[in-house]
Amino acid sequence: MKNVIVNAIPLRGHMNGIGRYVKSLFNELVRRSDLDIEFFYGTYFSKKLQNDDAINPSIIRTIKKIPFYYWLRECYMSSVIKSKTKNKKYIYHNPNFISYKMDACIVTNVHDISFIKYPKYHPKKRVEFLTKHIKQSMDVSDFIITDSNFIKEEIVEYFKIDSERVVSIPLGVGNNFKKINDNECKLKLLNYGLVNKKYFLSVSTLEPRKNIISAIKAYDKLPNKIQKEYPFVIVGAEGWLNSEFYTLIKSLVSKKKIILLGHIKDEDLPFLYSGAKLFIYPSIYEGFGLPILEAFASGVPVITSNRSSIGEIVGKSALIVNPLDIEEIYNGFLNIIYNPSYEKKLTHAGLLRAKKYTWNKTAQLTNLIYQKL
Repeated sequence: MKNVIVNAIPLRGHMNGIGRYVKSLFNELVRRSDLDIEFFYGTYFSKKLQNDDAINPSIIRTIKKIPFYYWLRECYMSSVIKSKTKNKKYIYHNPNFISYKMDACIVTNVHDISFIKYPKYHPKKRVEFLTKHIKQSMDVSDFIITDSNFIKEEIVEYFKIDSERVVSIPLGVGNNFKKINDNECKLKLLNYGLVNKKYFLSVSTLEPRKNIISAIKAYDKLPNKIQKEYPFVIVGAEGWLNSEFYTLIKSLVSKKKIILLGHIKDEDLPFLYSGAKLFIYPSIYEGFGLPILEAFASGVPVITSNRSSIGEIVGKSALIVNPLDIEEIYNGFLNIIYNPSYEKKLTHAGLLRAKKYTWNKTAQLTNLIYQKL
């Protein structure tokens, strides 16, 4: 039996993409009899996989302003885990980029290197911390897991790492993301003041890299009649460097053409997807792009970007656009609205594509890495 310690700190507070990765992957892995898994939550260890959503995000943002926050957090965390692994053989799995040398086998996820490729899209302190420590993190890791071949190739080329130590393991789609009965959708959407199949949807953290601004600019060009019929719903936690975003949407929000829902309950998200007319994800750079697959599985046509790993993930199942070409995105909106046969084609292709990605498969491939250590 393999003894595994997992850095589960991303499960504390409102979960971002890494938190959802941890929850979904280890929901599968904890069922395996060949693994004994403990989760480290920053101040304690537990055999239980849990999400503490009670932590106020504003408190977390305040704490992050403390000088040397990232360094202090990692020093404390690594010292606690080092003491835990001192007298017993463990695998330490850190899903969040930075690992330190310890008496354990180390598996580290590097989901992307956007902090290197696009540093302007990240908070300065984060860029400085990751840039300083990422190479040594890779050096001490026995295996580095990426979410796509695109990111694997970037890492191998940029850091000159042995490609056998870098393993691409795609993410999966939760079984809760599916086409939901119209009547069920209507009831849930009433809580948000939405009408089934009468809104556009975007789901992502509100940060520059996600490029929601381009989608909004394209949406604002649509005829007023379409905007009234299909408000643009944006779901996502508060991010960073987004003052331009709020300035841009101010008048559209006041006219109820854009609806900001912020962070919503996980159990409500499948209904928001399933009830959408279309899903837009014009990201500049992604390690994977999980919301695209969630939209696919929900039976929603997708407009997305031709950048980074996205083409590898979606194949020909989405309407692919240049994320910086407003006119192209605008035409994409019109194509789906006015062309029901094309909308149906995309929906069918997306449903088939989503079936290729399961968390069970992600777990199996991850466990193969553990068994090599």
